[in-house]
Amino acid sequence: MMLDSSEVEDQEKHASKPSKSDHPHKQRGHHHHRGHEEHHQRFRGTTTSKSNQPATNACTQQQASLAAVGAVAAYGALRGSIKIFHHARRAMLRQLLFDLCPALHEGGHRYWLDFGSLLGVHRDGDLILHDNDIDLAILDPQWDQLHSHLSTSLPQYTVKLEFPSDADGETTFLRVYCLLGFADVFGALELEDKRLLVDCGHGELNCISTELVLPTKSIEWKGVKIQVPRDLNGALHARYGPTWRVPRYMDKGADTVEGNKTYARVFRALSKLGIRL
Repeated sequence: MMLDSSEVEDQEKHASKPSKSDHPHKQRGHHHHRGHEEHHQRFRGTTTSKSNQPATNACTQQQASLAAVGAVAAYGALRGSIKIFHHARRAMLRQLLFDLCPALHEGGHRYWLDFGSLLGVHRDGDLILHDNDIDLAILDPQWDQLHSHLSTSLPQYTVKLEFPSDADGETTFLRVYCLLGFADVFGALELEDKRLLVDCGHGELNCISTELVLPTKSIEWKGVKIQVPRDLNGALHARYGPTWRVPRYMDKGADTVEGNKTYARVFRALSKLGIRL
């Protein structure tokens, strides 16, 4: 069918009109809807982030608490282990003293218990728990003879003559080793001014009045006879001052050289944290 010119023009105008789907207001509405959704998404993300903060803080606090509990447990375990070690070492040092004193007596050596070992036995009734050695003095020692005698009498221990590098270059002493400690046997010399020098390499710091020590006397300690200074209280007063009855960790008394050594200062610092080595 043929269309006239007016009908063709009407169809062209109708085709050129925008459809409802292409309406600009509809497009703006569509963009507005998308922006609204993006805003909600951002809001939800912010809300989620804020809501996670308490959980994160709680987790951090829990981790800190666990770390603190772990540190306390480790500290307690360390102190407990040190205490067990101290008791084991003291038991071995006791046995060393029980074996060494009879051997010295049998060899005819004039010896006595001195320094911290004497302090512990007389004041506390036992060796001081944190001590790692036994202190003995022997009058006018013949070192080679003494070394030979103790090596033969005490084959279960290691006996050595020592020449300490931090001493005066002339000091010699004998050391008897057990598994967890040792006994030091220092030489003692009578001076002209009625003093005894127990030679630990620190000079006159370890001098003591002869009349406080000689002649020595015998005491029985835990079933074993041990030689000690004649005047026990006087000797300990001379070594550690008027407050010798008060226990003080790493107390070296009049021997300030030993008391100021690095190990002594470090040990005293650790003791303030409750750790006594």
